[in-house]
Amino acid sequence: MKIQVKETLARRRTVFFLTLAAIVGVCAFTFSGTQNYAWAEGEGPIATWNRDLTPESYSFPDDNGLNLSLSIARASSSDYLEAHITNNGGDTIPPSVLELTTNDGQTLIAKFTDPIPNGGQTGASSIEGSDANTRFTKAELYETVTVTFNMSSHGTQIINPITIKKGTSVTLPQPTDPNYDFGGWFTDESLTTSFNGTAATSMTVYAKWTKKEKVTVSFESEFGTAPEAVTVNKGEIVELPNLGTDGDYTFVGWIMKGSEGTNPFIGEYTAKENITFTAVWEAPSTPIIEMVDVTFDMNGHGDSVTKQTEKGKPITLIDDPTAEGYTFKGWTYDKEGKQAFDPKKNADQDTTLYAQWEKNADSAPTNSTIPRTGDNQMALLASLCFSAAALIAVGIALAAYRKRKHA
Repeated sequence: MKIQVKETLARRRTVFFLTLAAIVGVCAFTFSGTQNYAWAEGEGPIATWNRDLTPESYSFPDDNGLNLSLSIARASSSDYLEAHITNNGGDTIPPSVLELTTNDGQTLIAKFTDPIPNGGQTGASSIEGSDANTRFTKAELYETVTVTFNMSSHGTQIINPITIKKGTSVTLPQPTDPNYDFGGWFTDESLTTSFNGTAATSMTVYAKWTKKEKVTVSFESEFGTAPEAVTVNKGEIVELPNLGTDGDYTFVGWIMKGSEGTNPFIGEYTAKENITFTAVWEAPSTPIIEMVDVTFDMNGHGDSVTKQTEKGKPITLIDDPTAEGYTFKGWTYDKEGKQAFDPKKNADQDTTLYAQWEKNADSAPTNSTIPRTGDNQMALLASLCFSAAALIAVGIALAAYRKRKHA
């Protein structure tokens, strides 16, 4: 008997130490760092049924230590199946999820959101995705936990609680707030312990928020009206306005103040700091006026005159020229005077215009023997001069004669 006692004590010690080592191992895996609120993923099932489960079947789990039973029944409409779990006197079954494996390998679930007390109480749930003919080969009942999200009076959306299988990860939502940056979920209101998304119990997690930094985007412009400054959250996108035109000036874009020489831009700008933009304007361009030469050829009665006129515009003539013995009759495009000048025609290229003349008519025939008025006057003058000279000569001769006679 003593030997048996010793063996029993030794066996108990071995079991104790193995159990202790297993607990330490699990804790070492589960309670890493400060995240000591979550178990390792893969919490075992409360109960497992490894047998064919057909409509109207009734079965106890493989672990007979649990006084539970599971029945599969058709719904009243016979369109789907329902799972019924009866607690025949064991501990209260917490909110759970029943995972059922179909005979073709799919996994369907039935959710029991309320606890099932002992004393023959039954919980019922529809089996999602089933129809009246679905057959199952296995069922496992897992405890569920619910994660509730406290937004800490921030955010723009409502986040509903999420119920998951105990020990598995929950996909954490990422809320937003226009004036605050989201900093993650924490297991305590004082925001000291971050939540890694794996819950061993139903719990509330709290959002951390940090007020966003504000920056101001200002504008200045030499022309037009500069837009008012805009104050936004740091990192927010600001649409830079297009100022269009102002009189003869055209808006090109914006440059950062003091960065003259850089390429202006318009559109979206991510505001990272306080900044001032300067508007860049384009001055009206001076049109290039092309000129052509217009030559006025006097057509034998003087030197040619050349002046420029704007291409594509009508030609402006010079003053009418003059020539002795001739009358100016106008301009033509040809020397012979066959193509008259058109004042409405534009000058599209270098052009020469030719003066046309008409000889003036004489007052008397050039072969007449009748002296002209000018000829008579000249003859009379010559005659008078000749007569005067003759009288002087006669006077000189008479004076000489008288002198010899007295001698």
